[in-house]
Amino acid sequence: MPGQARRPAVAALGAACAAAVLCAACGSAASQPTPTGAPTPTPSPTPPPTAAPDVHALAVAAAGLGVYQETTVPVALVHNRSTQDSVSGATAHFDVLSPGGRVLLSADVPIPPLAPDAEGAVAARLALSGYSNTVRVRLAGGTWSLGGQTASTLDATVSCEDRPCPAGPRSATATVTGTPPIQGAFAAAALCVDRTGKVTGGGEETGTGSAARVTVPLILSSPAVSCRVTFSAAF
Repeated sequence: MPGQARRPAVAALGAACAAAVLCAACGSAASQPTPTGAPTPTPSPTPPPTAAPDVHALAVAAAGLGVYQETTVPVALVHNRSTQDSVSGATAHFDVLSPGGRVLLSADVPIPPLAPDAEGAVAARLALSGYSNTVRVRLAGGTWSLGGQTASTLDATVSCEDRPCPAGPRSATATVTGTPPIQGAFAAAALCVDRTGKVTGGGEETGTGSAARVTVPLILSSPAVSCRVTFSAAF
C-alpha cells in the first residue's frame, strides 16, 4: 500500500535526525572555552634608597684632665659628625668640677675648623690644683659649609726619657708630614692617653713662623703612651 511504503523512510529519517542532534550536542560541548587563570601582575620598580640627611653637629669623642701641682689642663677631642661639610666658629666650654660637682673654674676655647668626619683636640690651661677633680665639656655654635681651610690632627711622640712618660710637665712633638707647613700664626693642642686609652692630660700652644714641626707643652696626671696634636692657622 502506498501509505505503508513511506513508514520505513520516515523512521530512517527520524533516526538520522536524532543522530545529528546528538552529534551537534557533542560538538557544542567540546567547543566550550577552557577557563584561564588571572594574569600575573607586573612588579613595580623598587625606588632607590633615600640617603640619610647629613648631620650638622659636634660630639665629644674623649675628655679628661691633666693636673700637676697648681696647674690643671682640661682637654677634649671633638668630632665633626657631618660627613659632607666642614665646620668652623664653634666653641668648647670647659667646667672643672670638684668631687662634689661644684664648678671650680671654667674656660671657653675655640674649636679649630674641622673637615667632614674629622676630629680635633682642644685644651685650656688653668691655675688650679686637685687630682680628684673632673671635667665637663659643652660644645656650642659652629657654621657648616663646603670646603675651606681645616685643621690637621696628627699622632705625636711624647718627649721624655722614660716610656711611658711619667706624670708632670712634659712635651709632645708632632712632625707635619704630607701637609704643607703653616706659615704665620698657628694654634695647636694635644690630648694624651695611657695604655688603657684613658685621657691623662694634654696642652695647648700658639706661635708664629713655620709650623712644620709642632711642639706642645703638656701637663699629665699619670703616665701617657701616646698623644694626638691638632694644629691649624690661628683663628
